[in-house]
Amino acid sequence: MSENILLNVLDWNFYDECEDDEDSEEYEEASFVIEAFGKTKDDKSVYLKITDFTPYFFVEIPKTWEDRSVKKFIDYITSKVYGKYKCTLINYDVVKRSVNFMDLQRERNLNF
Repeated sequence: MSENILLNVLDWNFYDECEDDEDSEEYEEASFVIEAFGKTKDDKSVYLKITDFTPYFFVEIPKTWEDRSVKKFIDYITSKVYGKYKCTLINYDVVKRSVNFMDLQRERNLNF
């Protein structure tokens, strides 16, 4: 049975866990791992290892971009990735979201 723990994370670390030889030109599937180091309210140290997390990020693109422009952009990004990691881009999607970047955007809808 799992127990919920409330903690204050003091430091983060991340890495790809694999038996990949860095000098190899072939990509071997890796598991992305996140480590969190923190303390509970009663000052107990906590180490948290997070596995099976698929990293993602958002990139703002112009609202005028159509599918062709998005594909060209993805191809460009992929071309800049080190050879053996080119296949690690799993998916991409254009989403419209209202995002508040510290009130700079005033919560207008943006394309990502």
